[in-house]
Amino acid sequence: MGKGGGKGGTGKVAGEVGGIFGKAGSKLFRFKHSPDGKVLGLDPKNIDPKTRERWRNDRKSQKPGPGDKVTSRKLDPDDPNLDPKDREMMDAVEKSRQERGDSSGNNYAAIRYVDTDGKERILVTNSDGVHSERMGGNYLLDNGIDPNNIRGIYTERSPCDINSSYCDQWIKKHAPNADVSHRFDYGIDGTSKYQANSQHRKYREGLF
Repeated sequence: MGKGGGKGGTGKVAGEVGGIFGKAGSKLFRFKHSPDGKVLGLDPKNIDPKTRERWRNDRKSQKPGPGDKVTSRKLDPDDPNLDPKDREMMDAVEKSRQERGDSSGNNYAAIRYVDTDGKERILVTNSDGVHSERMGGNYLLDNGIDPNNIRGIYTERSPCDINSSYCDQWIKKHAPNADVSHRFDYGIDGTSKYQANSQHRKYREGLF
């Protein structure tokens, strides 16, 4: 899901990170809350218009047919039995928001993937013209990550079914093995997008 724009990175962090970071360090940045480099950030402001247009042409969205959209699990942050991997994804988004000082209404997503060096990492990004799930997914695919190695996607608002974006269909097609989850129901199963935005606002207020 997408809305708004994000802020820049958080500065230098000591140590080296392998995988795609080595060749794309100008677009990716590291977080102080993840000194080992497992969680990386992508600032959408570094993605130029030409690249965005190519994404729209090369990896198009379309209105999904029956069975042609992803099923996303709603996560409860207060669930004491929440899977550690789900907790890790939620924490990655919340800590990244806090570290960037971004209390805006844009949508954040975390993508778990197997990097080109064989290590599992998490990419966190936000919406900026391109919805957050597609922003991060397109970037990883451009940089040699196998679609089958995108293992999980967590997004604050559930993947959208909005005309011209159809993130629910896009994920199903371009990240077929991803386990997809979200915090707020955004227009799925008859839920209210207005209510989701209201819940999202209260959630952001709780982070700052």
